[in-house]
Amino acid sequence: KLKGIHSVDFLKNKFFFLASYLEKKIYLYDFKKKNIIQFNKLNKILKGPSHIYFDKSKNLLIISDYDGGEVYLLNILNKRISKLSDKSKIELSKPHMVIKKNNIYYTLDTNLKKIYILDDNFIKIEEIITNDINFDLFPKYKESFFETIVSIKIDNSGNLYISDVGKNNCIYVINKNKKLFGIIENQKIT
Repeated sequence: KLKGIHSVDFLKNKFFFLASYLEKKIYLYDFKKKNIIQFNKLNKILKGPSHIYFDKSKNLLIISDYDGGEVYLLNILNKRISKLSDKSKIELSKPHMVIKKNNIYYTLDTNLKKIYILDDNFIKIEEIITNDINFDLFPKYKESFFETIVSIKIDNSGNLYISDVGKNNCIYVINKNKKLFGIIENQKIT
């Protein structure tokens, strides 16, 4: 019985990874055998994984350890574990999630109120913070912008959809030029 599952990602059709925030563990579930495989070495260091992302092109499981203040990179072929902060030379505090789109990684840190943008080798390209954003269309959101950011998605045009569960309690839509051009809130899109 698994508790507190925060994130799921697929390895293959019959396998998927699970991140349990409450149990502080990562699992691999085999549908065919109905078997759970644990990652003992990794699970010993996790403090509270909030999100996992499996990068199939690199056989790399990326674990955002929110309570541990680190993003771990697990090579599933050789079981080697490395830290994103060491590879990228970035500061992390409460990393909530990492995703990849078009060979670019987006790392969202809730506590630092920023998003790191990294290339395919985990080298920092840039970061996005409140001061980078153009609020011309939605000035009222600036004061509490990025208060408690927890999720990010990117569409095919490069627009960022960032969920903030803080005071603004909405999803920001930001274009490639870092202009806030849309808000999704309370079943209303503006």
